[in-house]
Amino acid sequence: MIKKIIFFVLVLLFYSFVAFSEQISIVTKVNENIITNIDIKKEIAYLKFLNPKLNEIKNKKHIFNLGKSSLIKEMIKKKELKKYLDINKDYNVLKKIEKDLILKKSLKNKNELEKLINTKNLNYKEVLLKLKIEALWNELIYQKYNKSVKINEDYLRQQVKMNKKNIKNKYNYYLYEILFEVDQKENLNDKLNLIKSNIEKIGFKNTANIYGISDSAKFGGEIGWIKESQLSNTIIKKIKNLKINEISDTLQTPNGYLILKISKKEKINEPFDEKKNLAMIKEFEINRQLGQFSLIHYKRLKKDALINDYE
Repeated sequence: MIKKIIFFVLVLLFYSFVAFSEQISIVTKVNENIITNIDIKKEIAYLKFLNPKLNEIKNKKHIFNLGKSSLIKEMIKKKELKKYLDINKDYNVLKKIEKDLILKKSLKNKNELEKLINTKNLNYKEVLLKLKIEALWNELIYQKYNKSVKINEDYLRQQVKMNKKNIKNKYNYYLYEILFEVDQKENLNDKLNLIKSNIEKIGFKNTANIYGISDSAKFGGEIGWIKESQLSNTIIKKIKNLKINEISDTLQTPNGYLILKISKKEKINEPFDEKKNLAMIKEFEINRQLGQFSLIHYKRLKKDALINDYE
């Protein structure tokens, strides 16, 4: 009996200490789900794991809002996914997620990945679940909109032939992007100057996290290696003469305004393969259009969602 009393006293003291050290408060409610300050703290740790450069941001309000926005987006996507599938099932995506993470973090195996995640005070399964939600969301968008994708094969073939003619000095680019919106209350030049100012102060990746609206924003705007032959002539003109880490002029797109940065650049020395290049251009165009549908679908869901702030 004495042991039980001691145990309950220790438990009570523990929770009293936790409550004293960090008071839990409700920040936002998204439909039937609440977001607390503790949830946001965990989300920030997760985002910093994906993009370690976020540790350089000293503005606590920026980081807090970033974590909050990320959780709102995840909750809205999660609710939509549950209409169509059981998110607790594997769907053969977990191994690919692990493999991609191991590669991205320059690790050797799953054990190293687990250890790294643990050092960030994160739960391995929770991190994989978050990334699985993104993967399943992309699959849902594909299933819903792949038939709406319009591909002009004749135009793409002409583009391939043009690329073959201008085969000299072709490059692969390692690209980063910031796709941002300008709402009715904002001015494009003011928003652009704000973004450029942030790029100078906190870097491109952190600015992409804060202002980017594309799926790549969570990873600091990282797109990865793209062959020049995959890009449209409009984009090529914007980035062709950029130096490493220099940003492009703004491009207007159907979903907002786009800024690009070249992180790495390498000359292509392989023979030009028309069939291969056509397939790559087609894949890039399909992904581009699906990215647009993804944004449109999410915006529609967010508009219909009940979001109440308590702070």
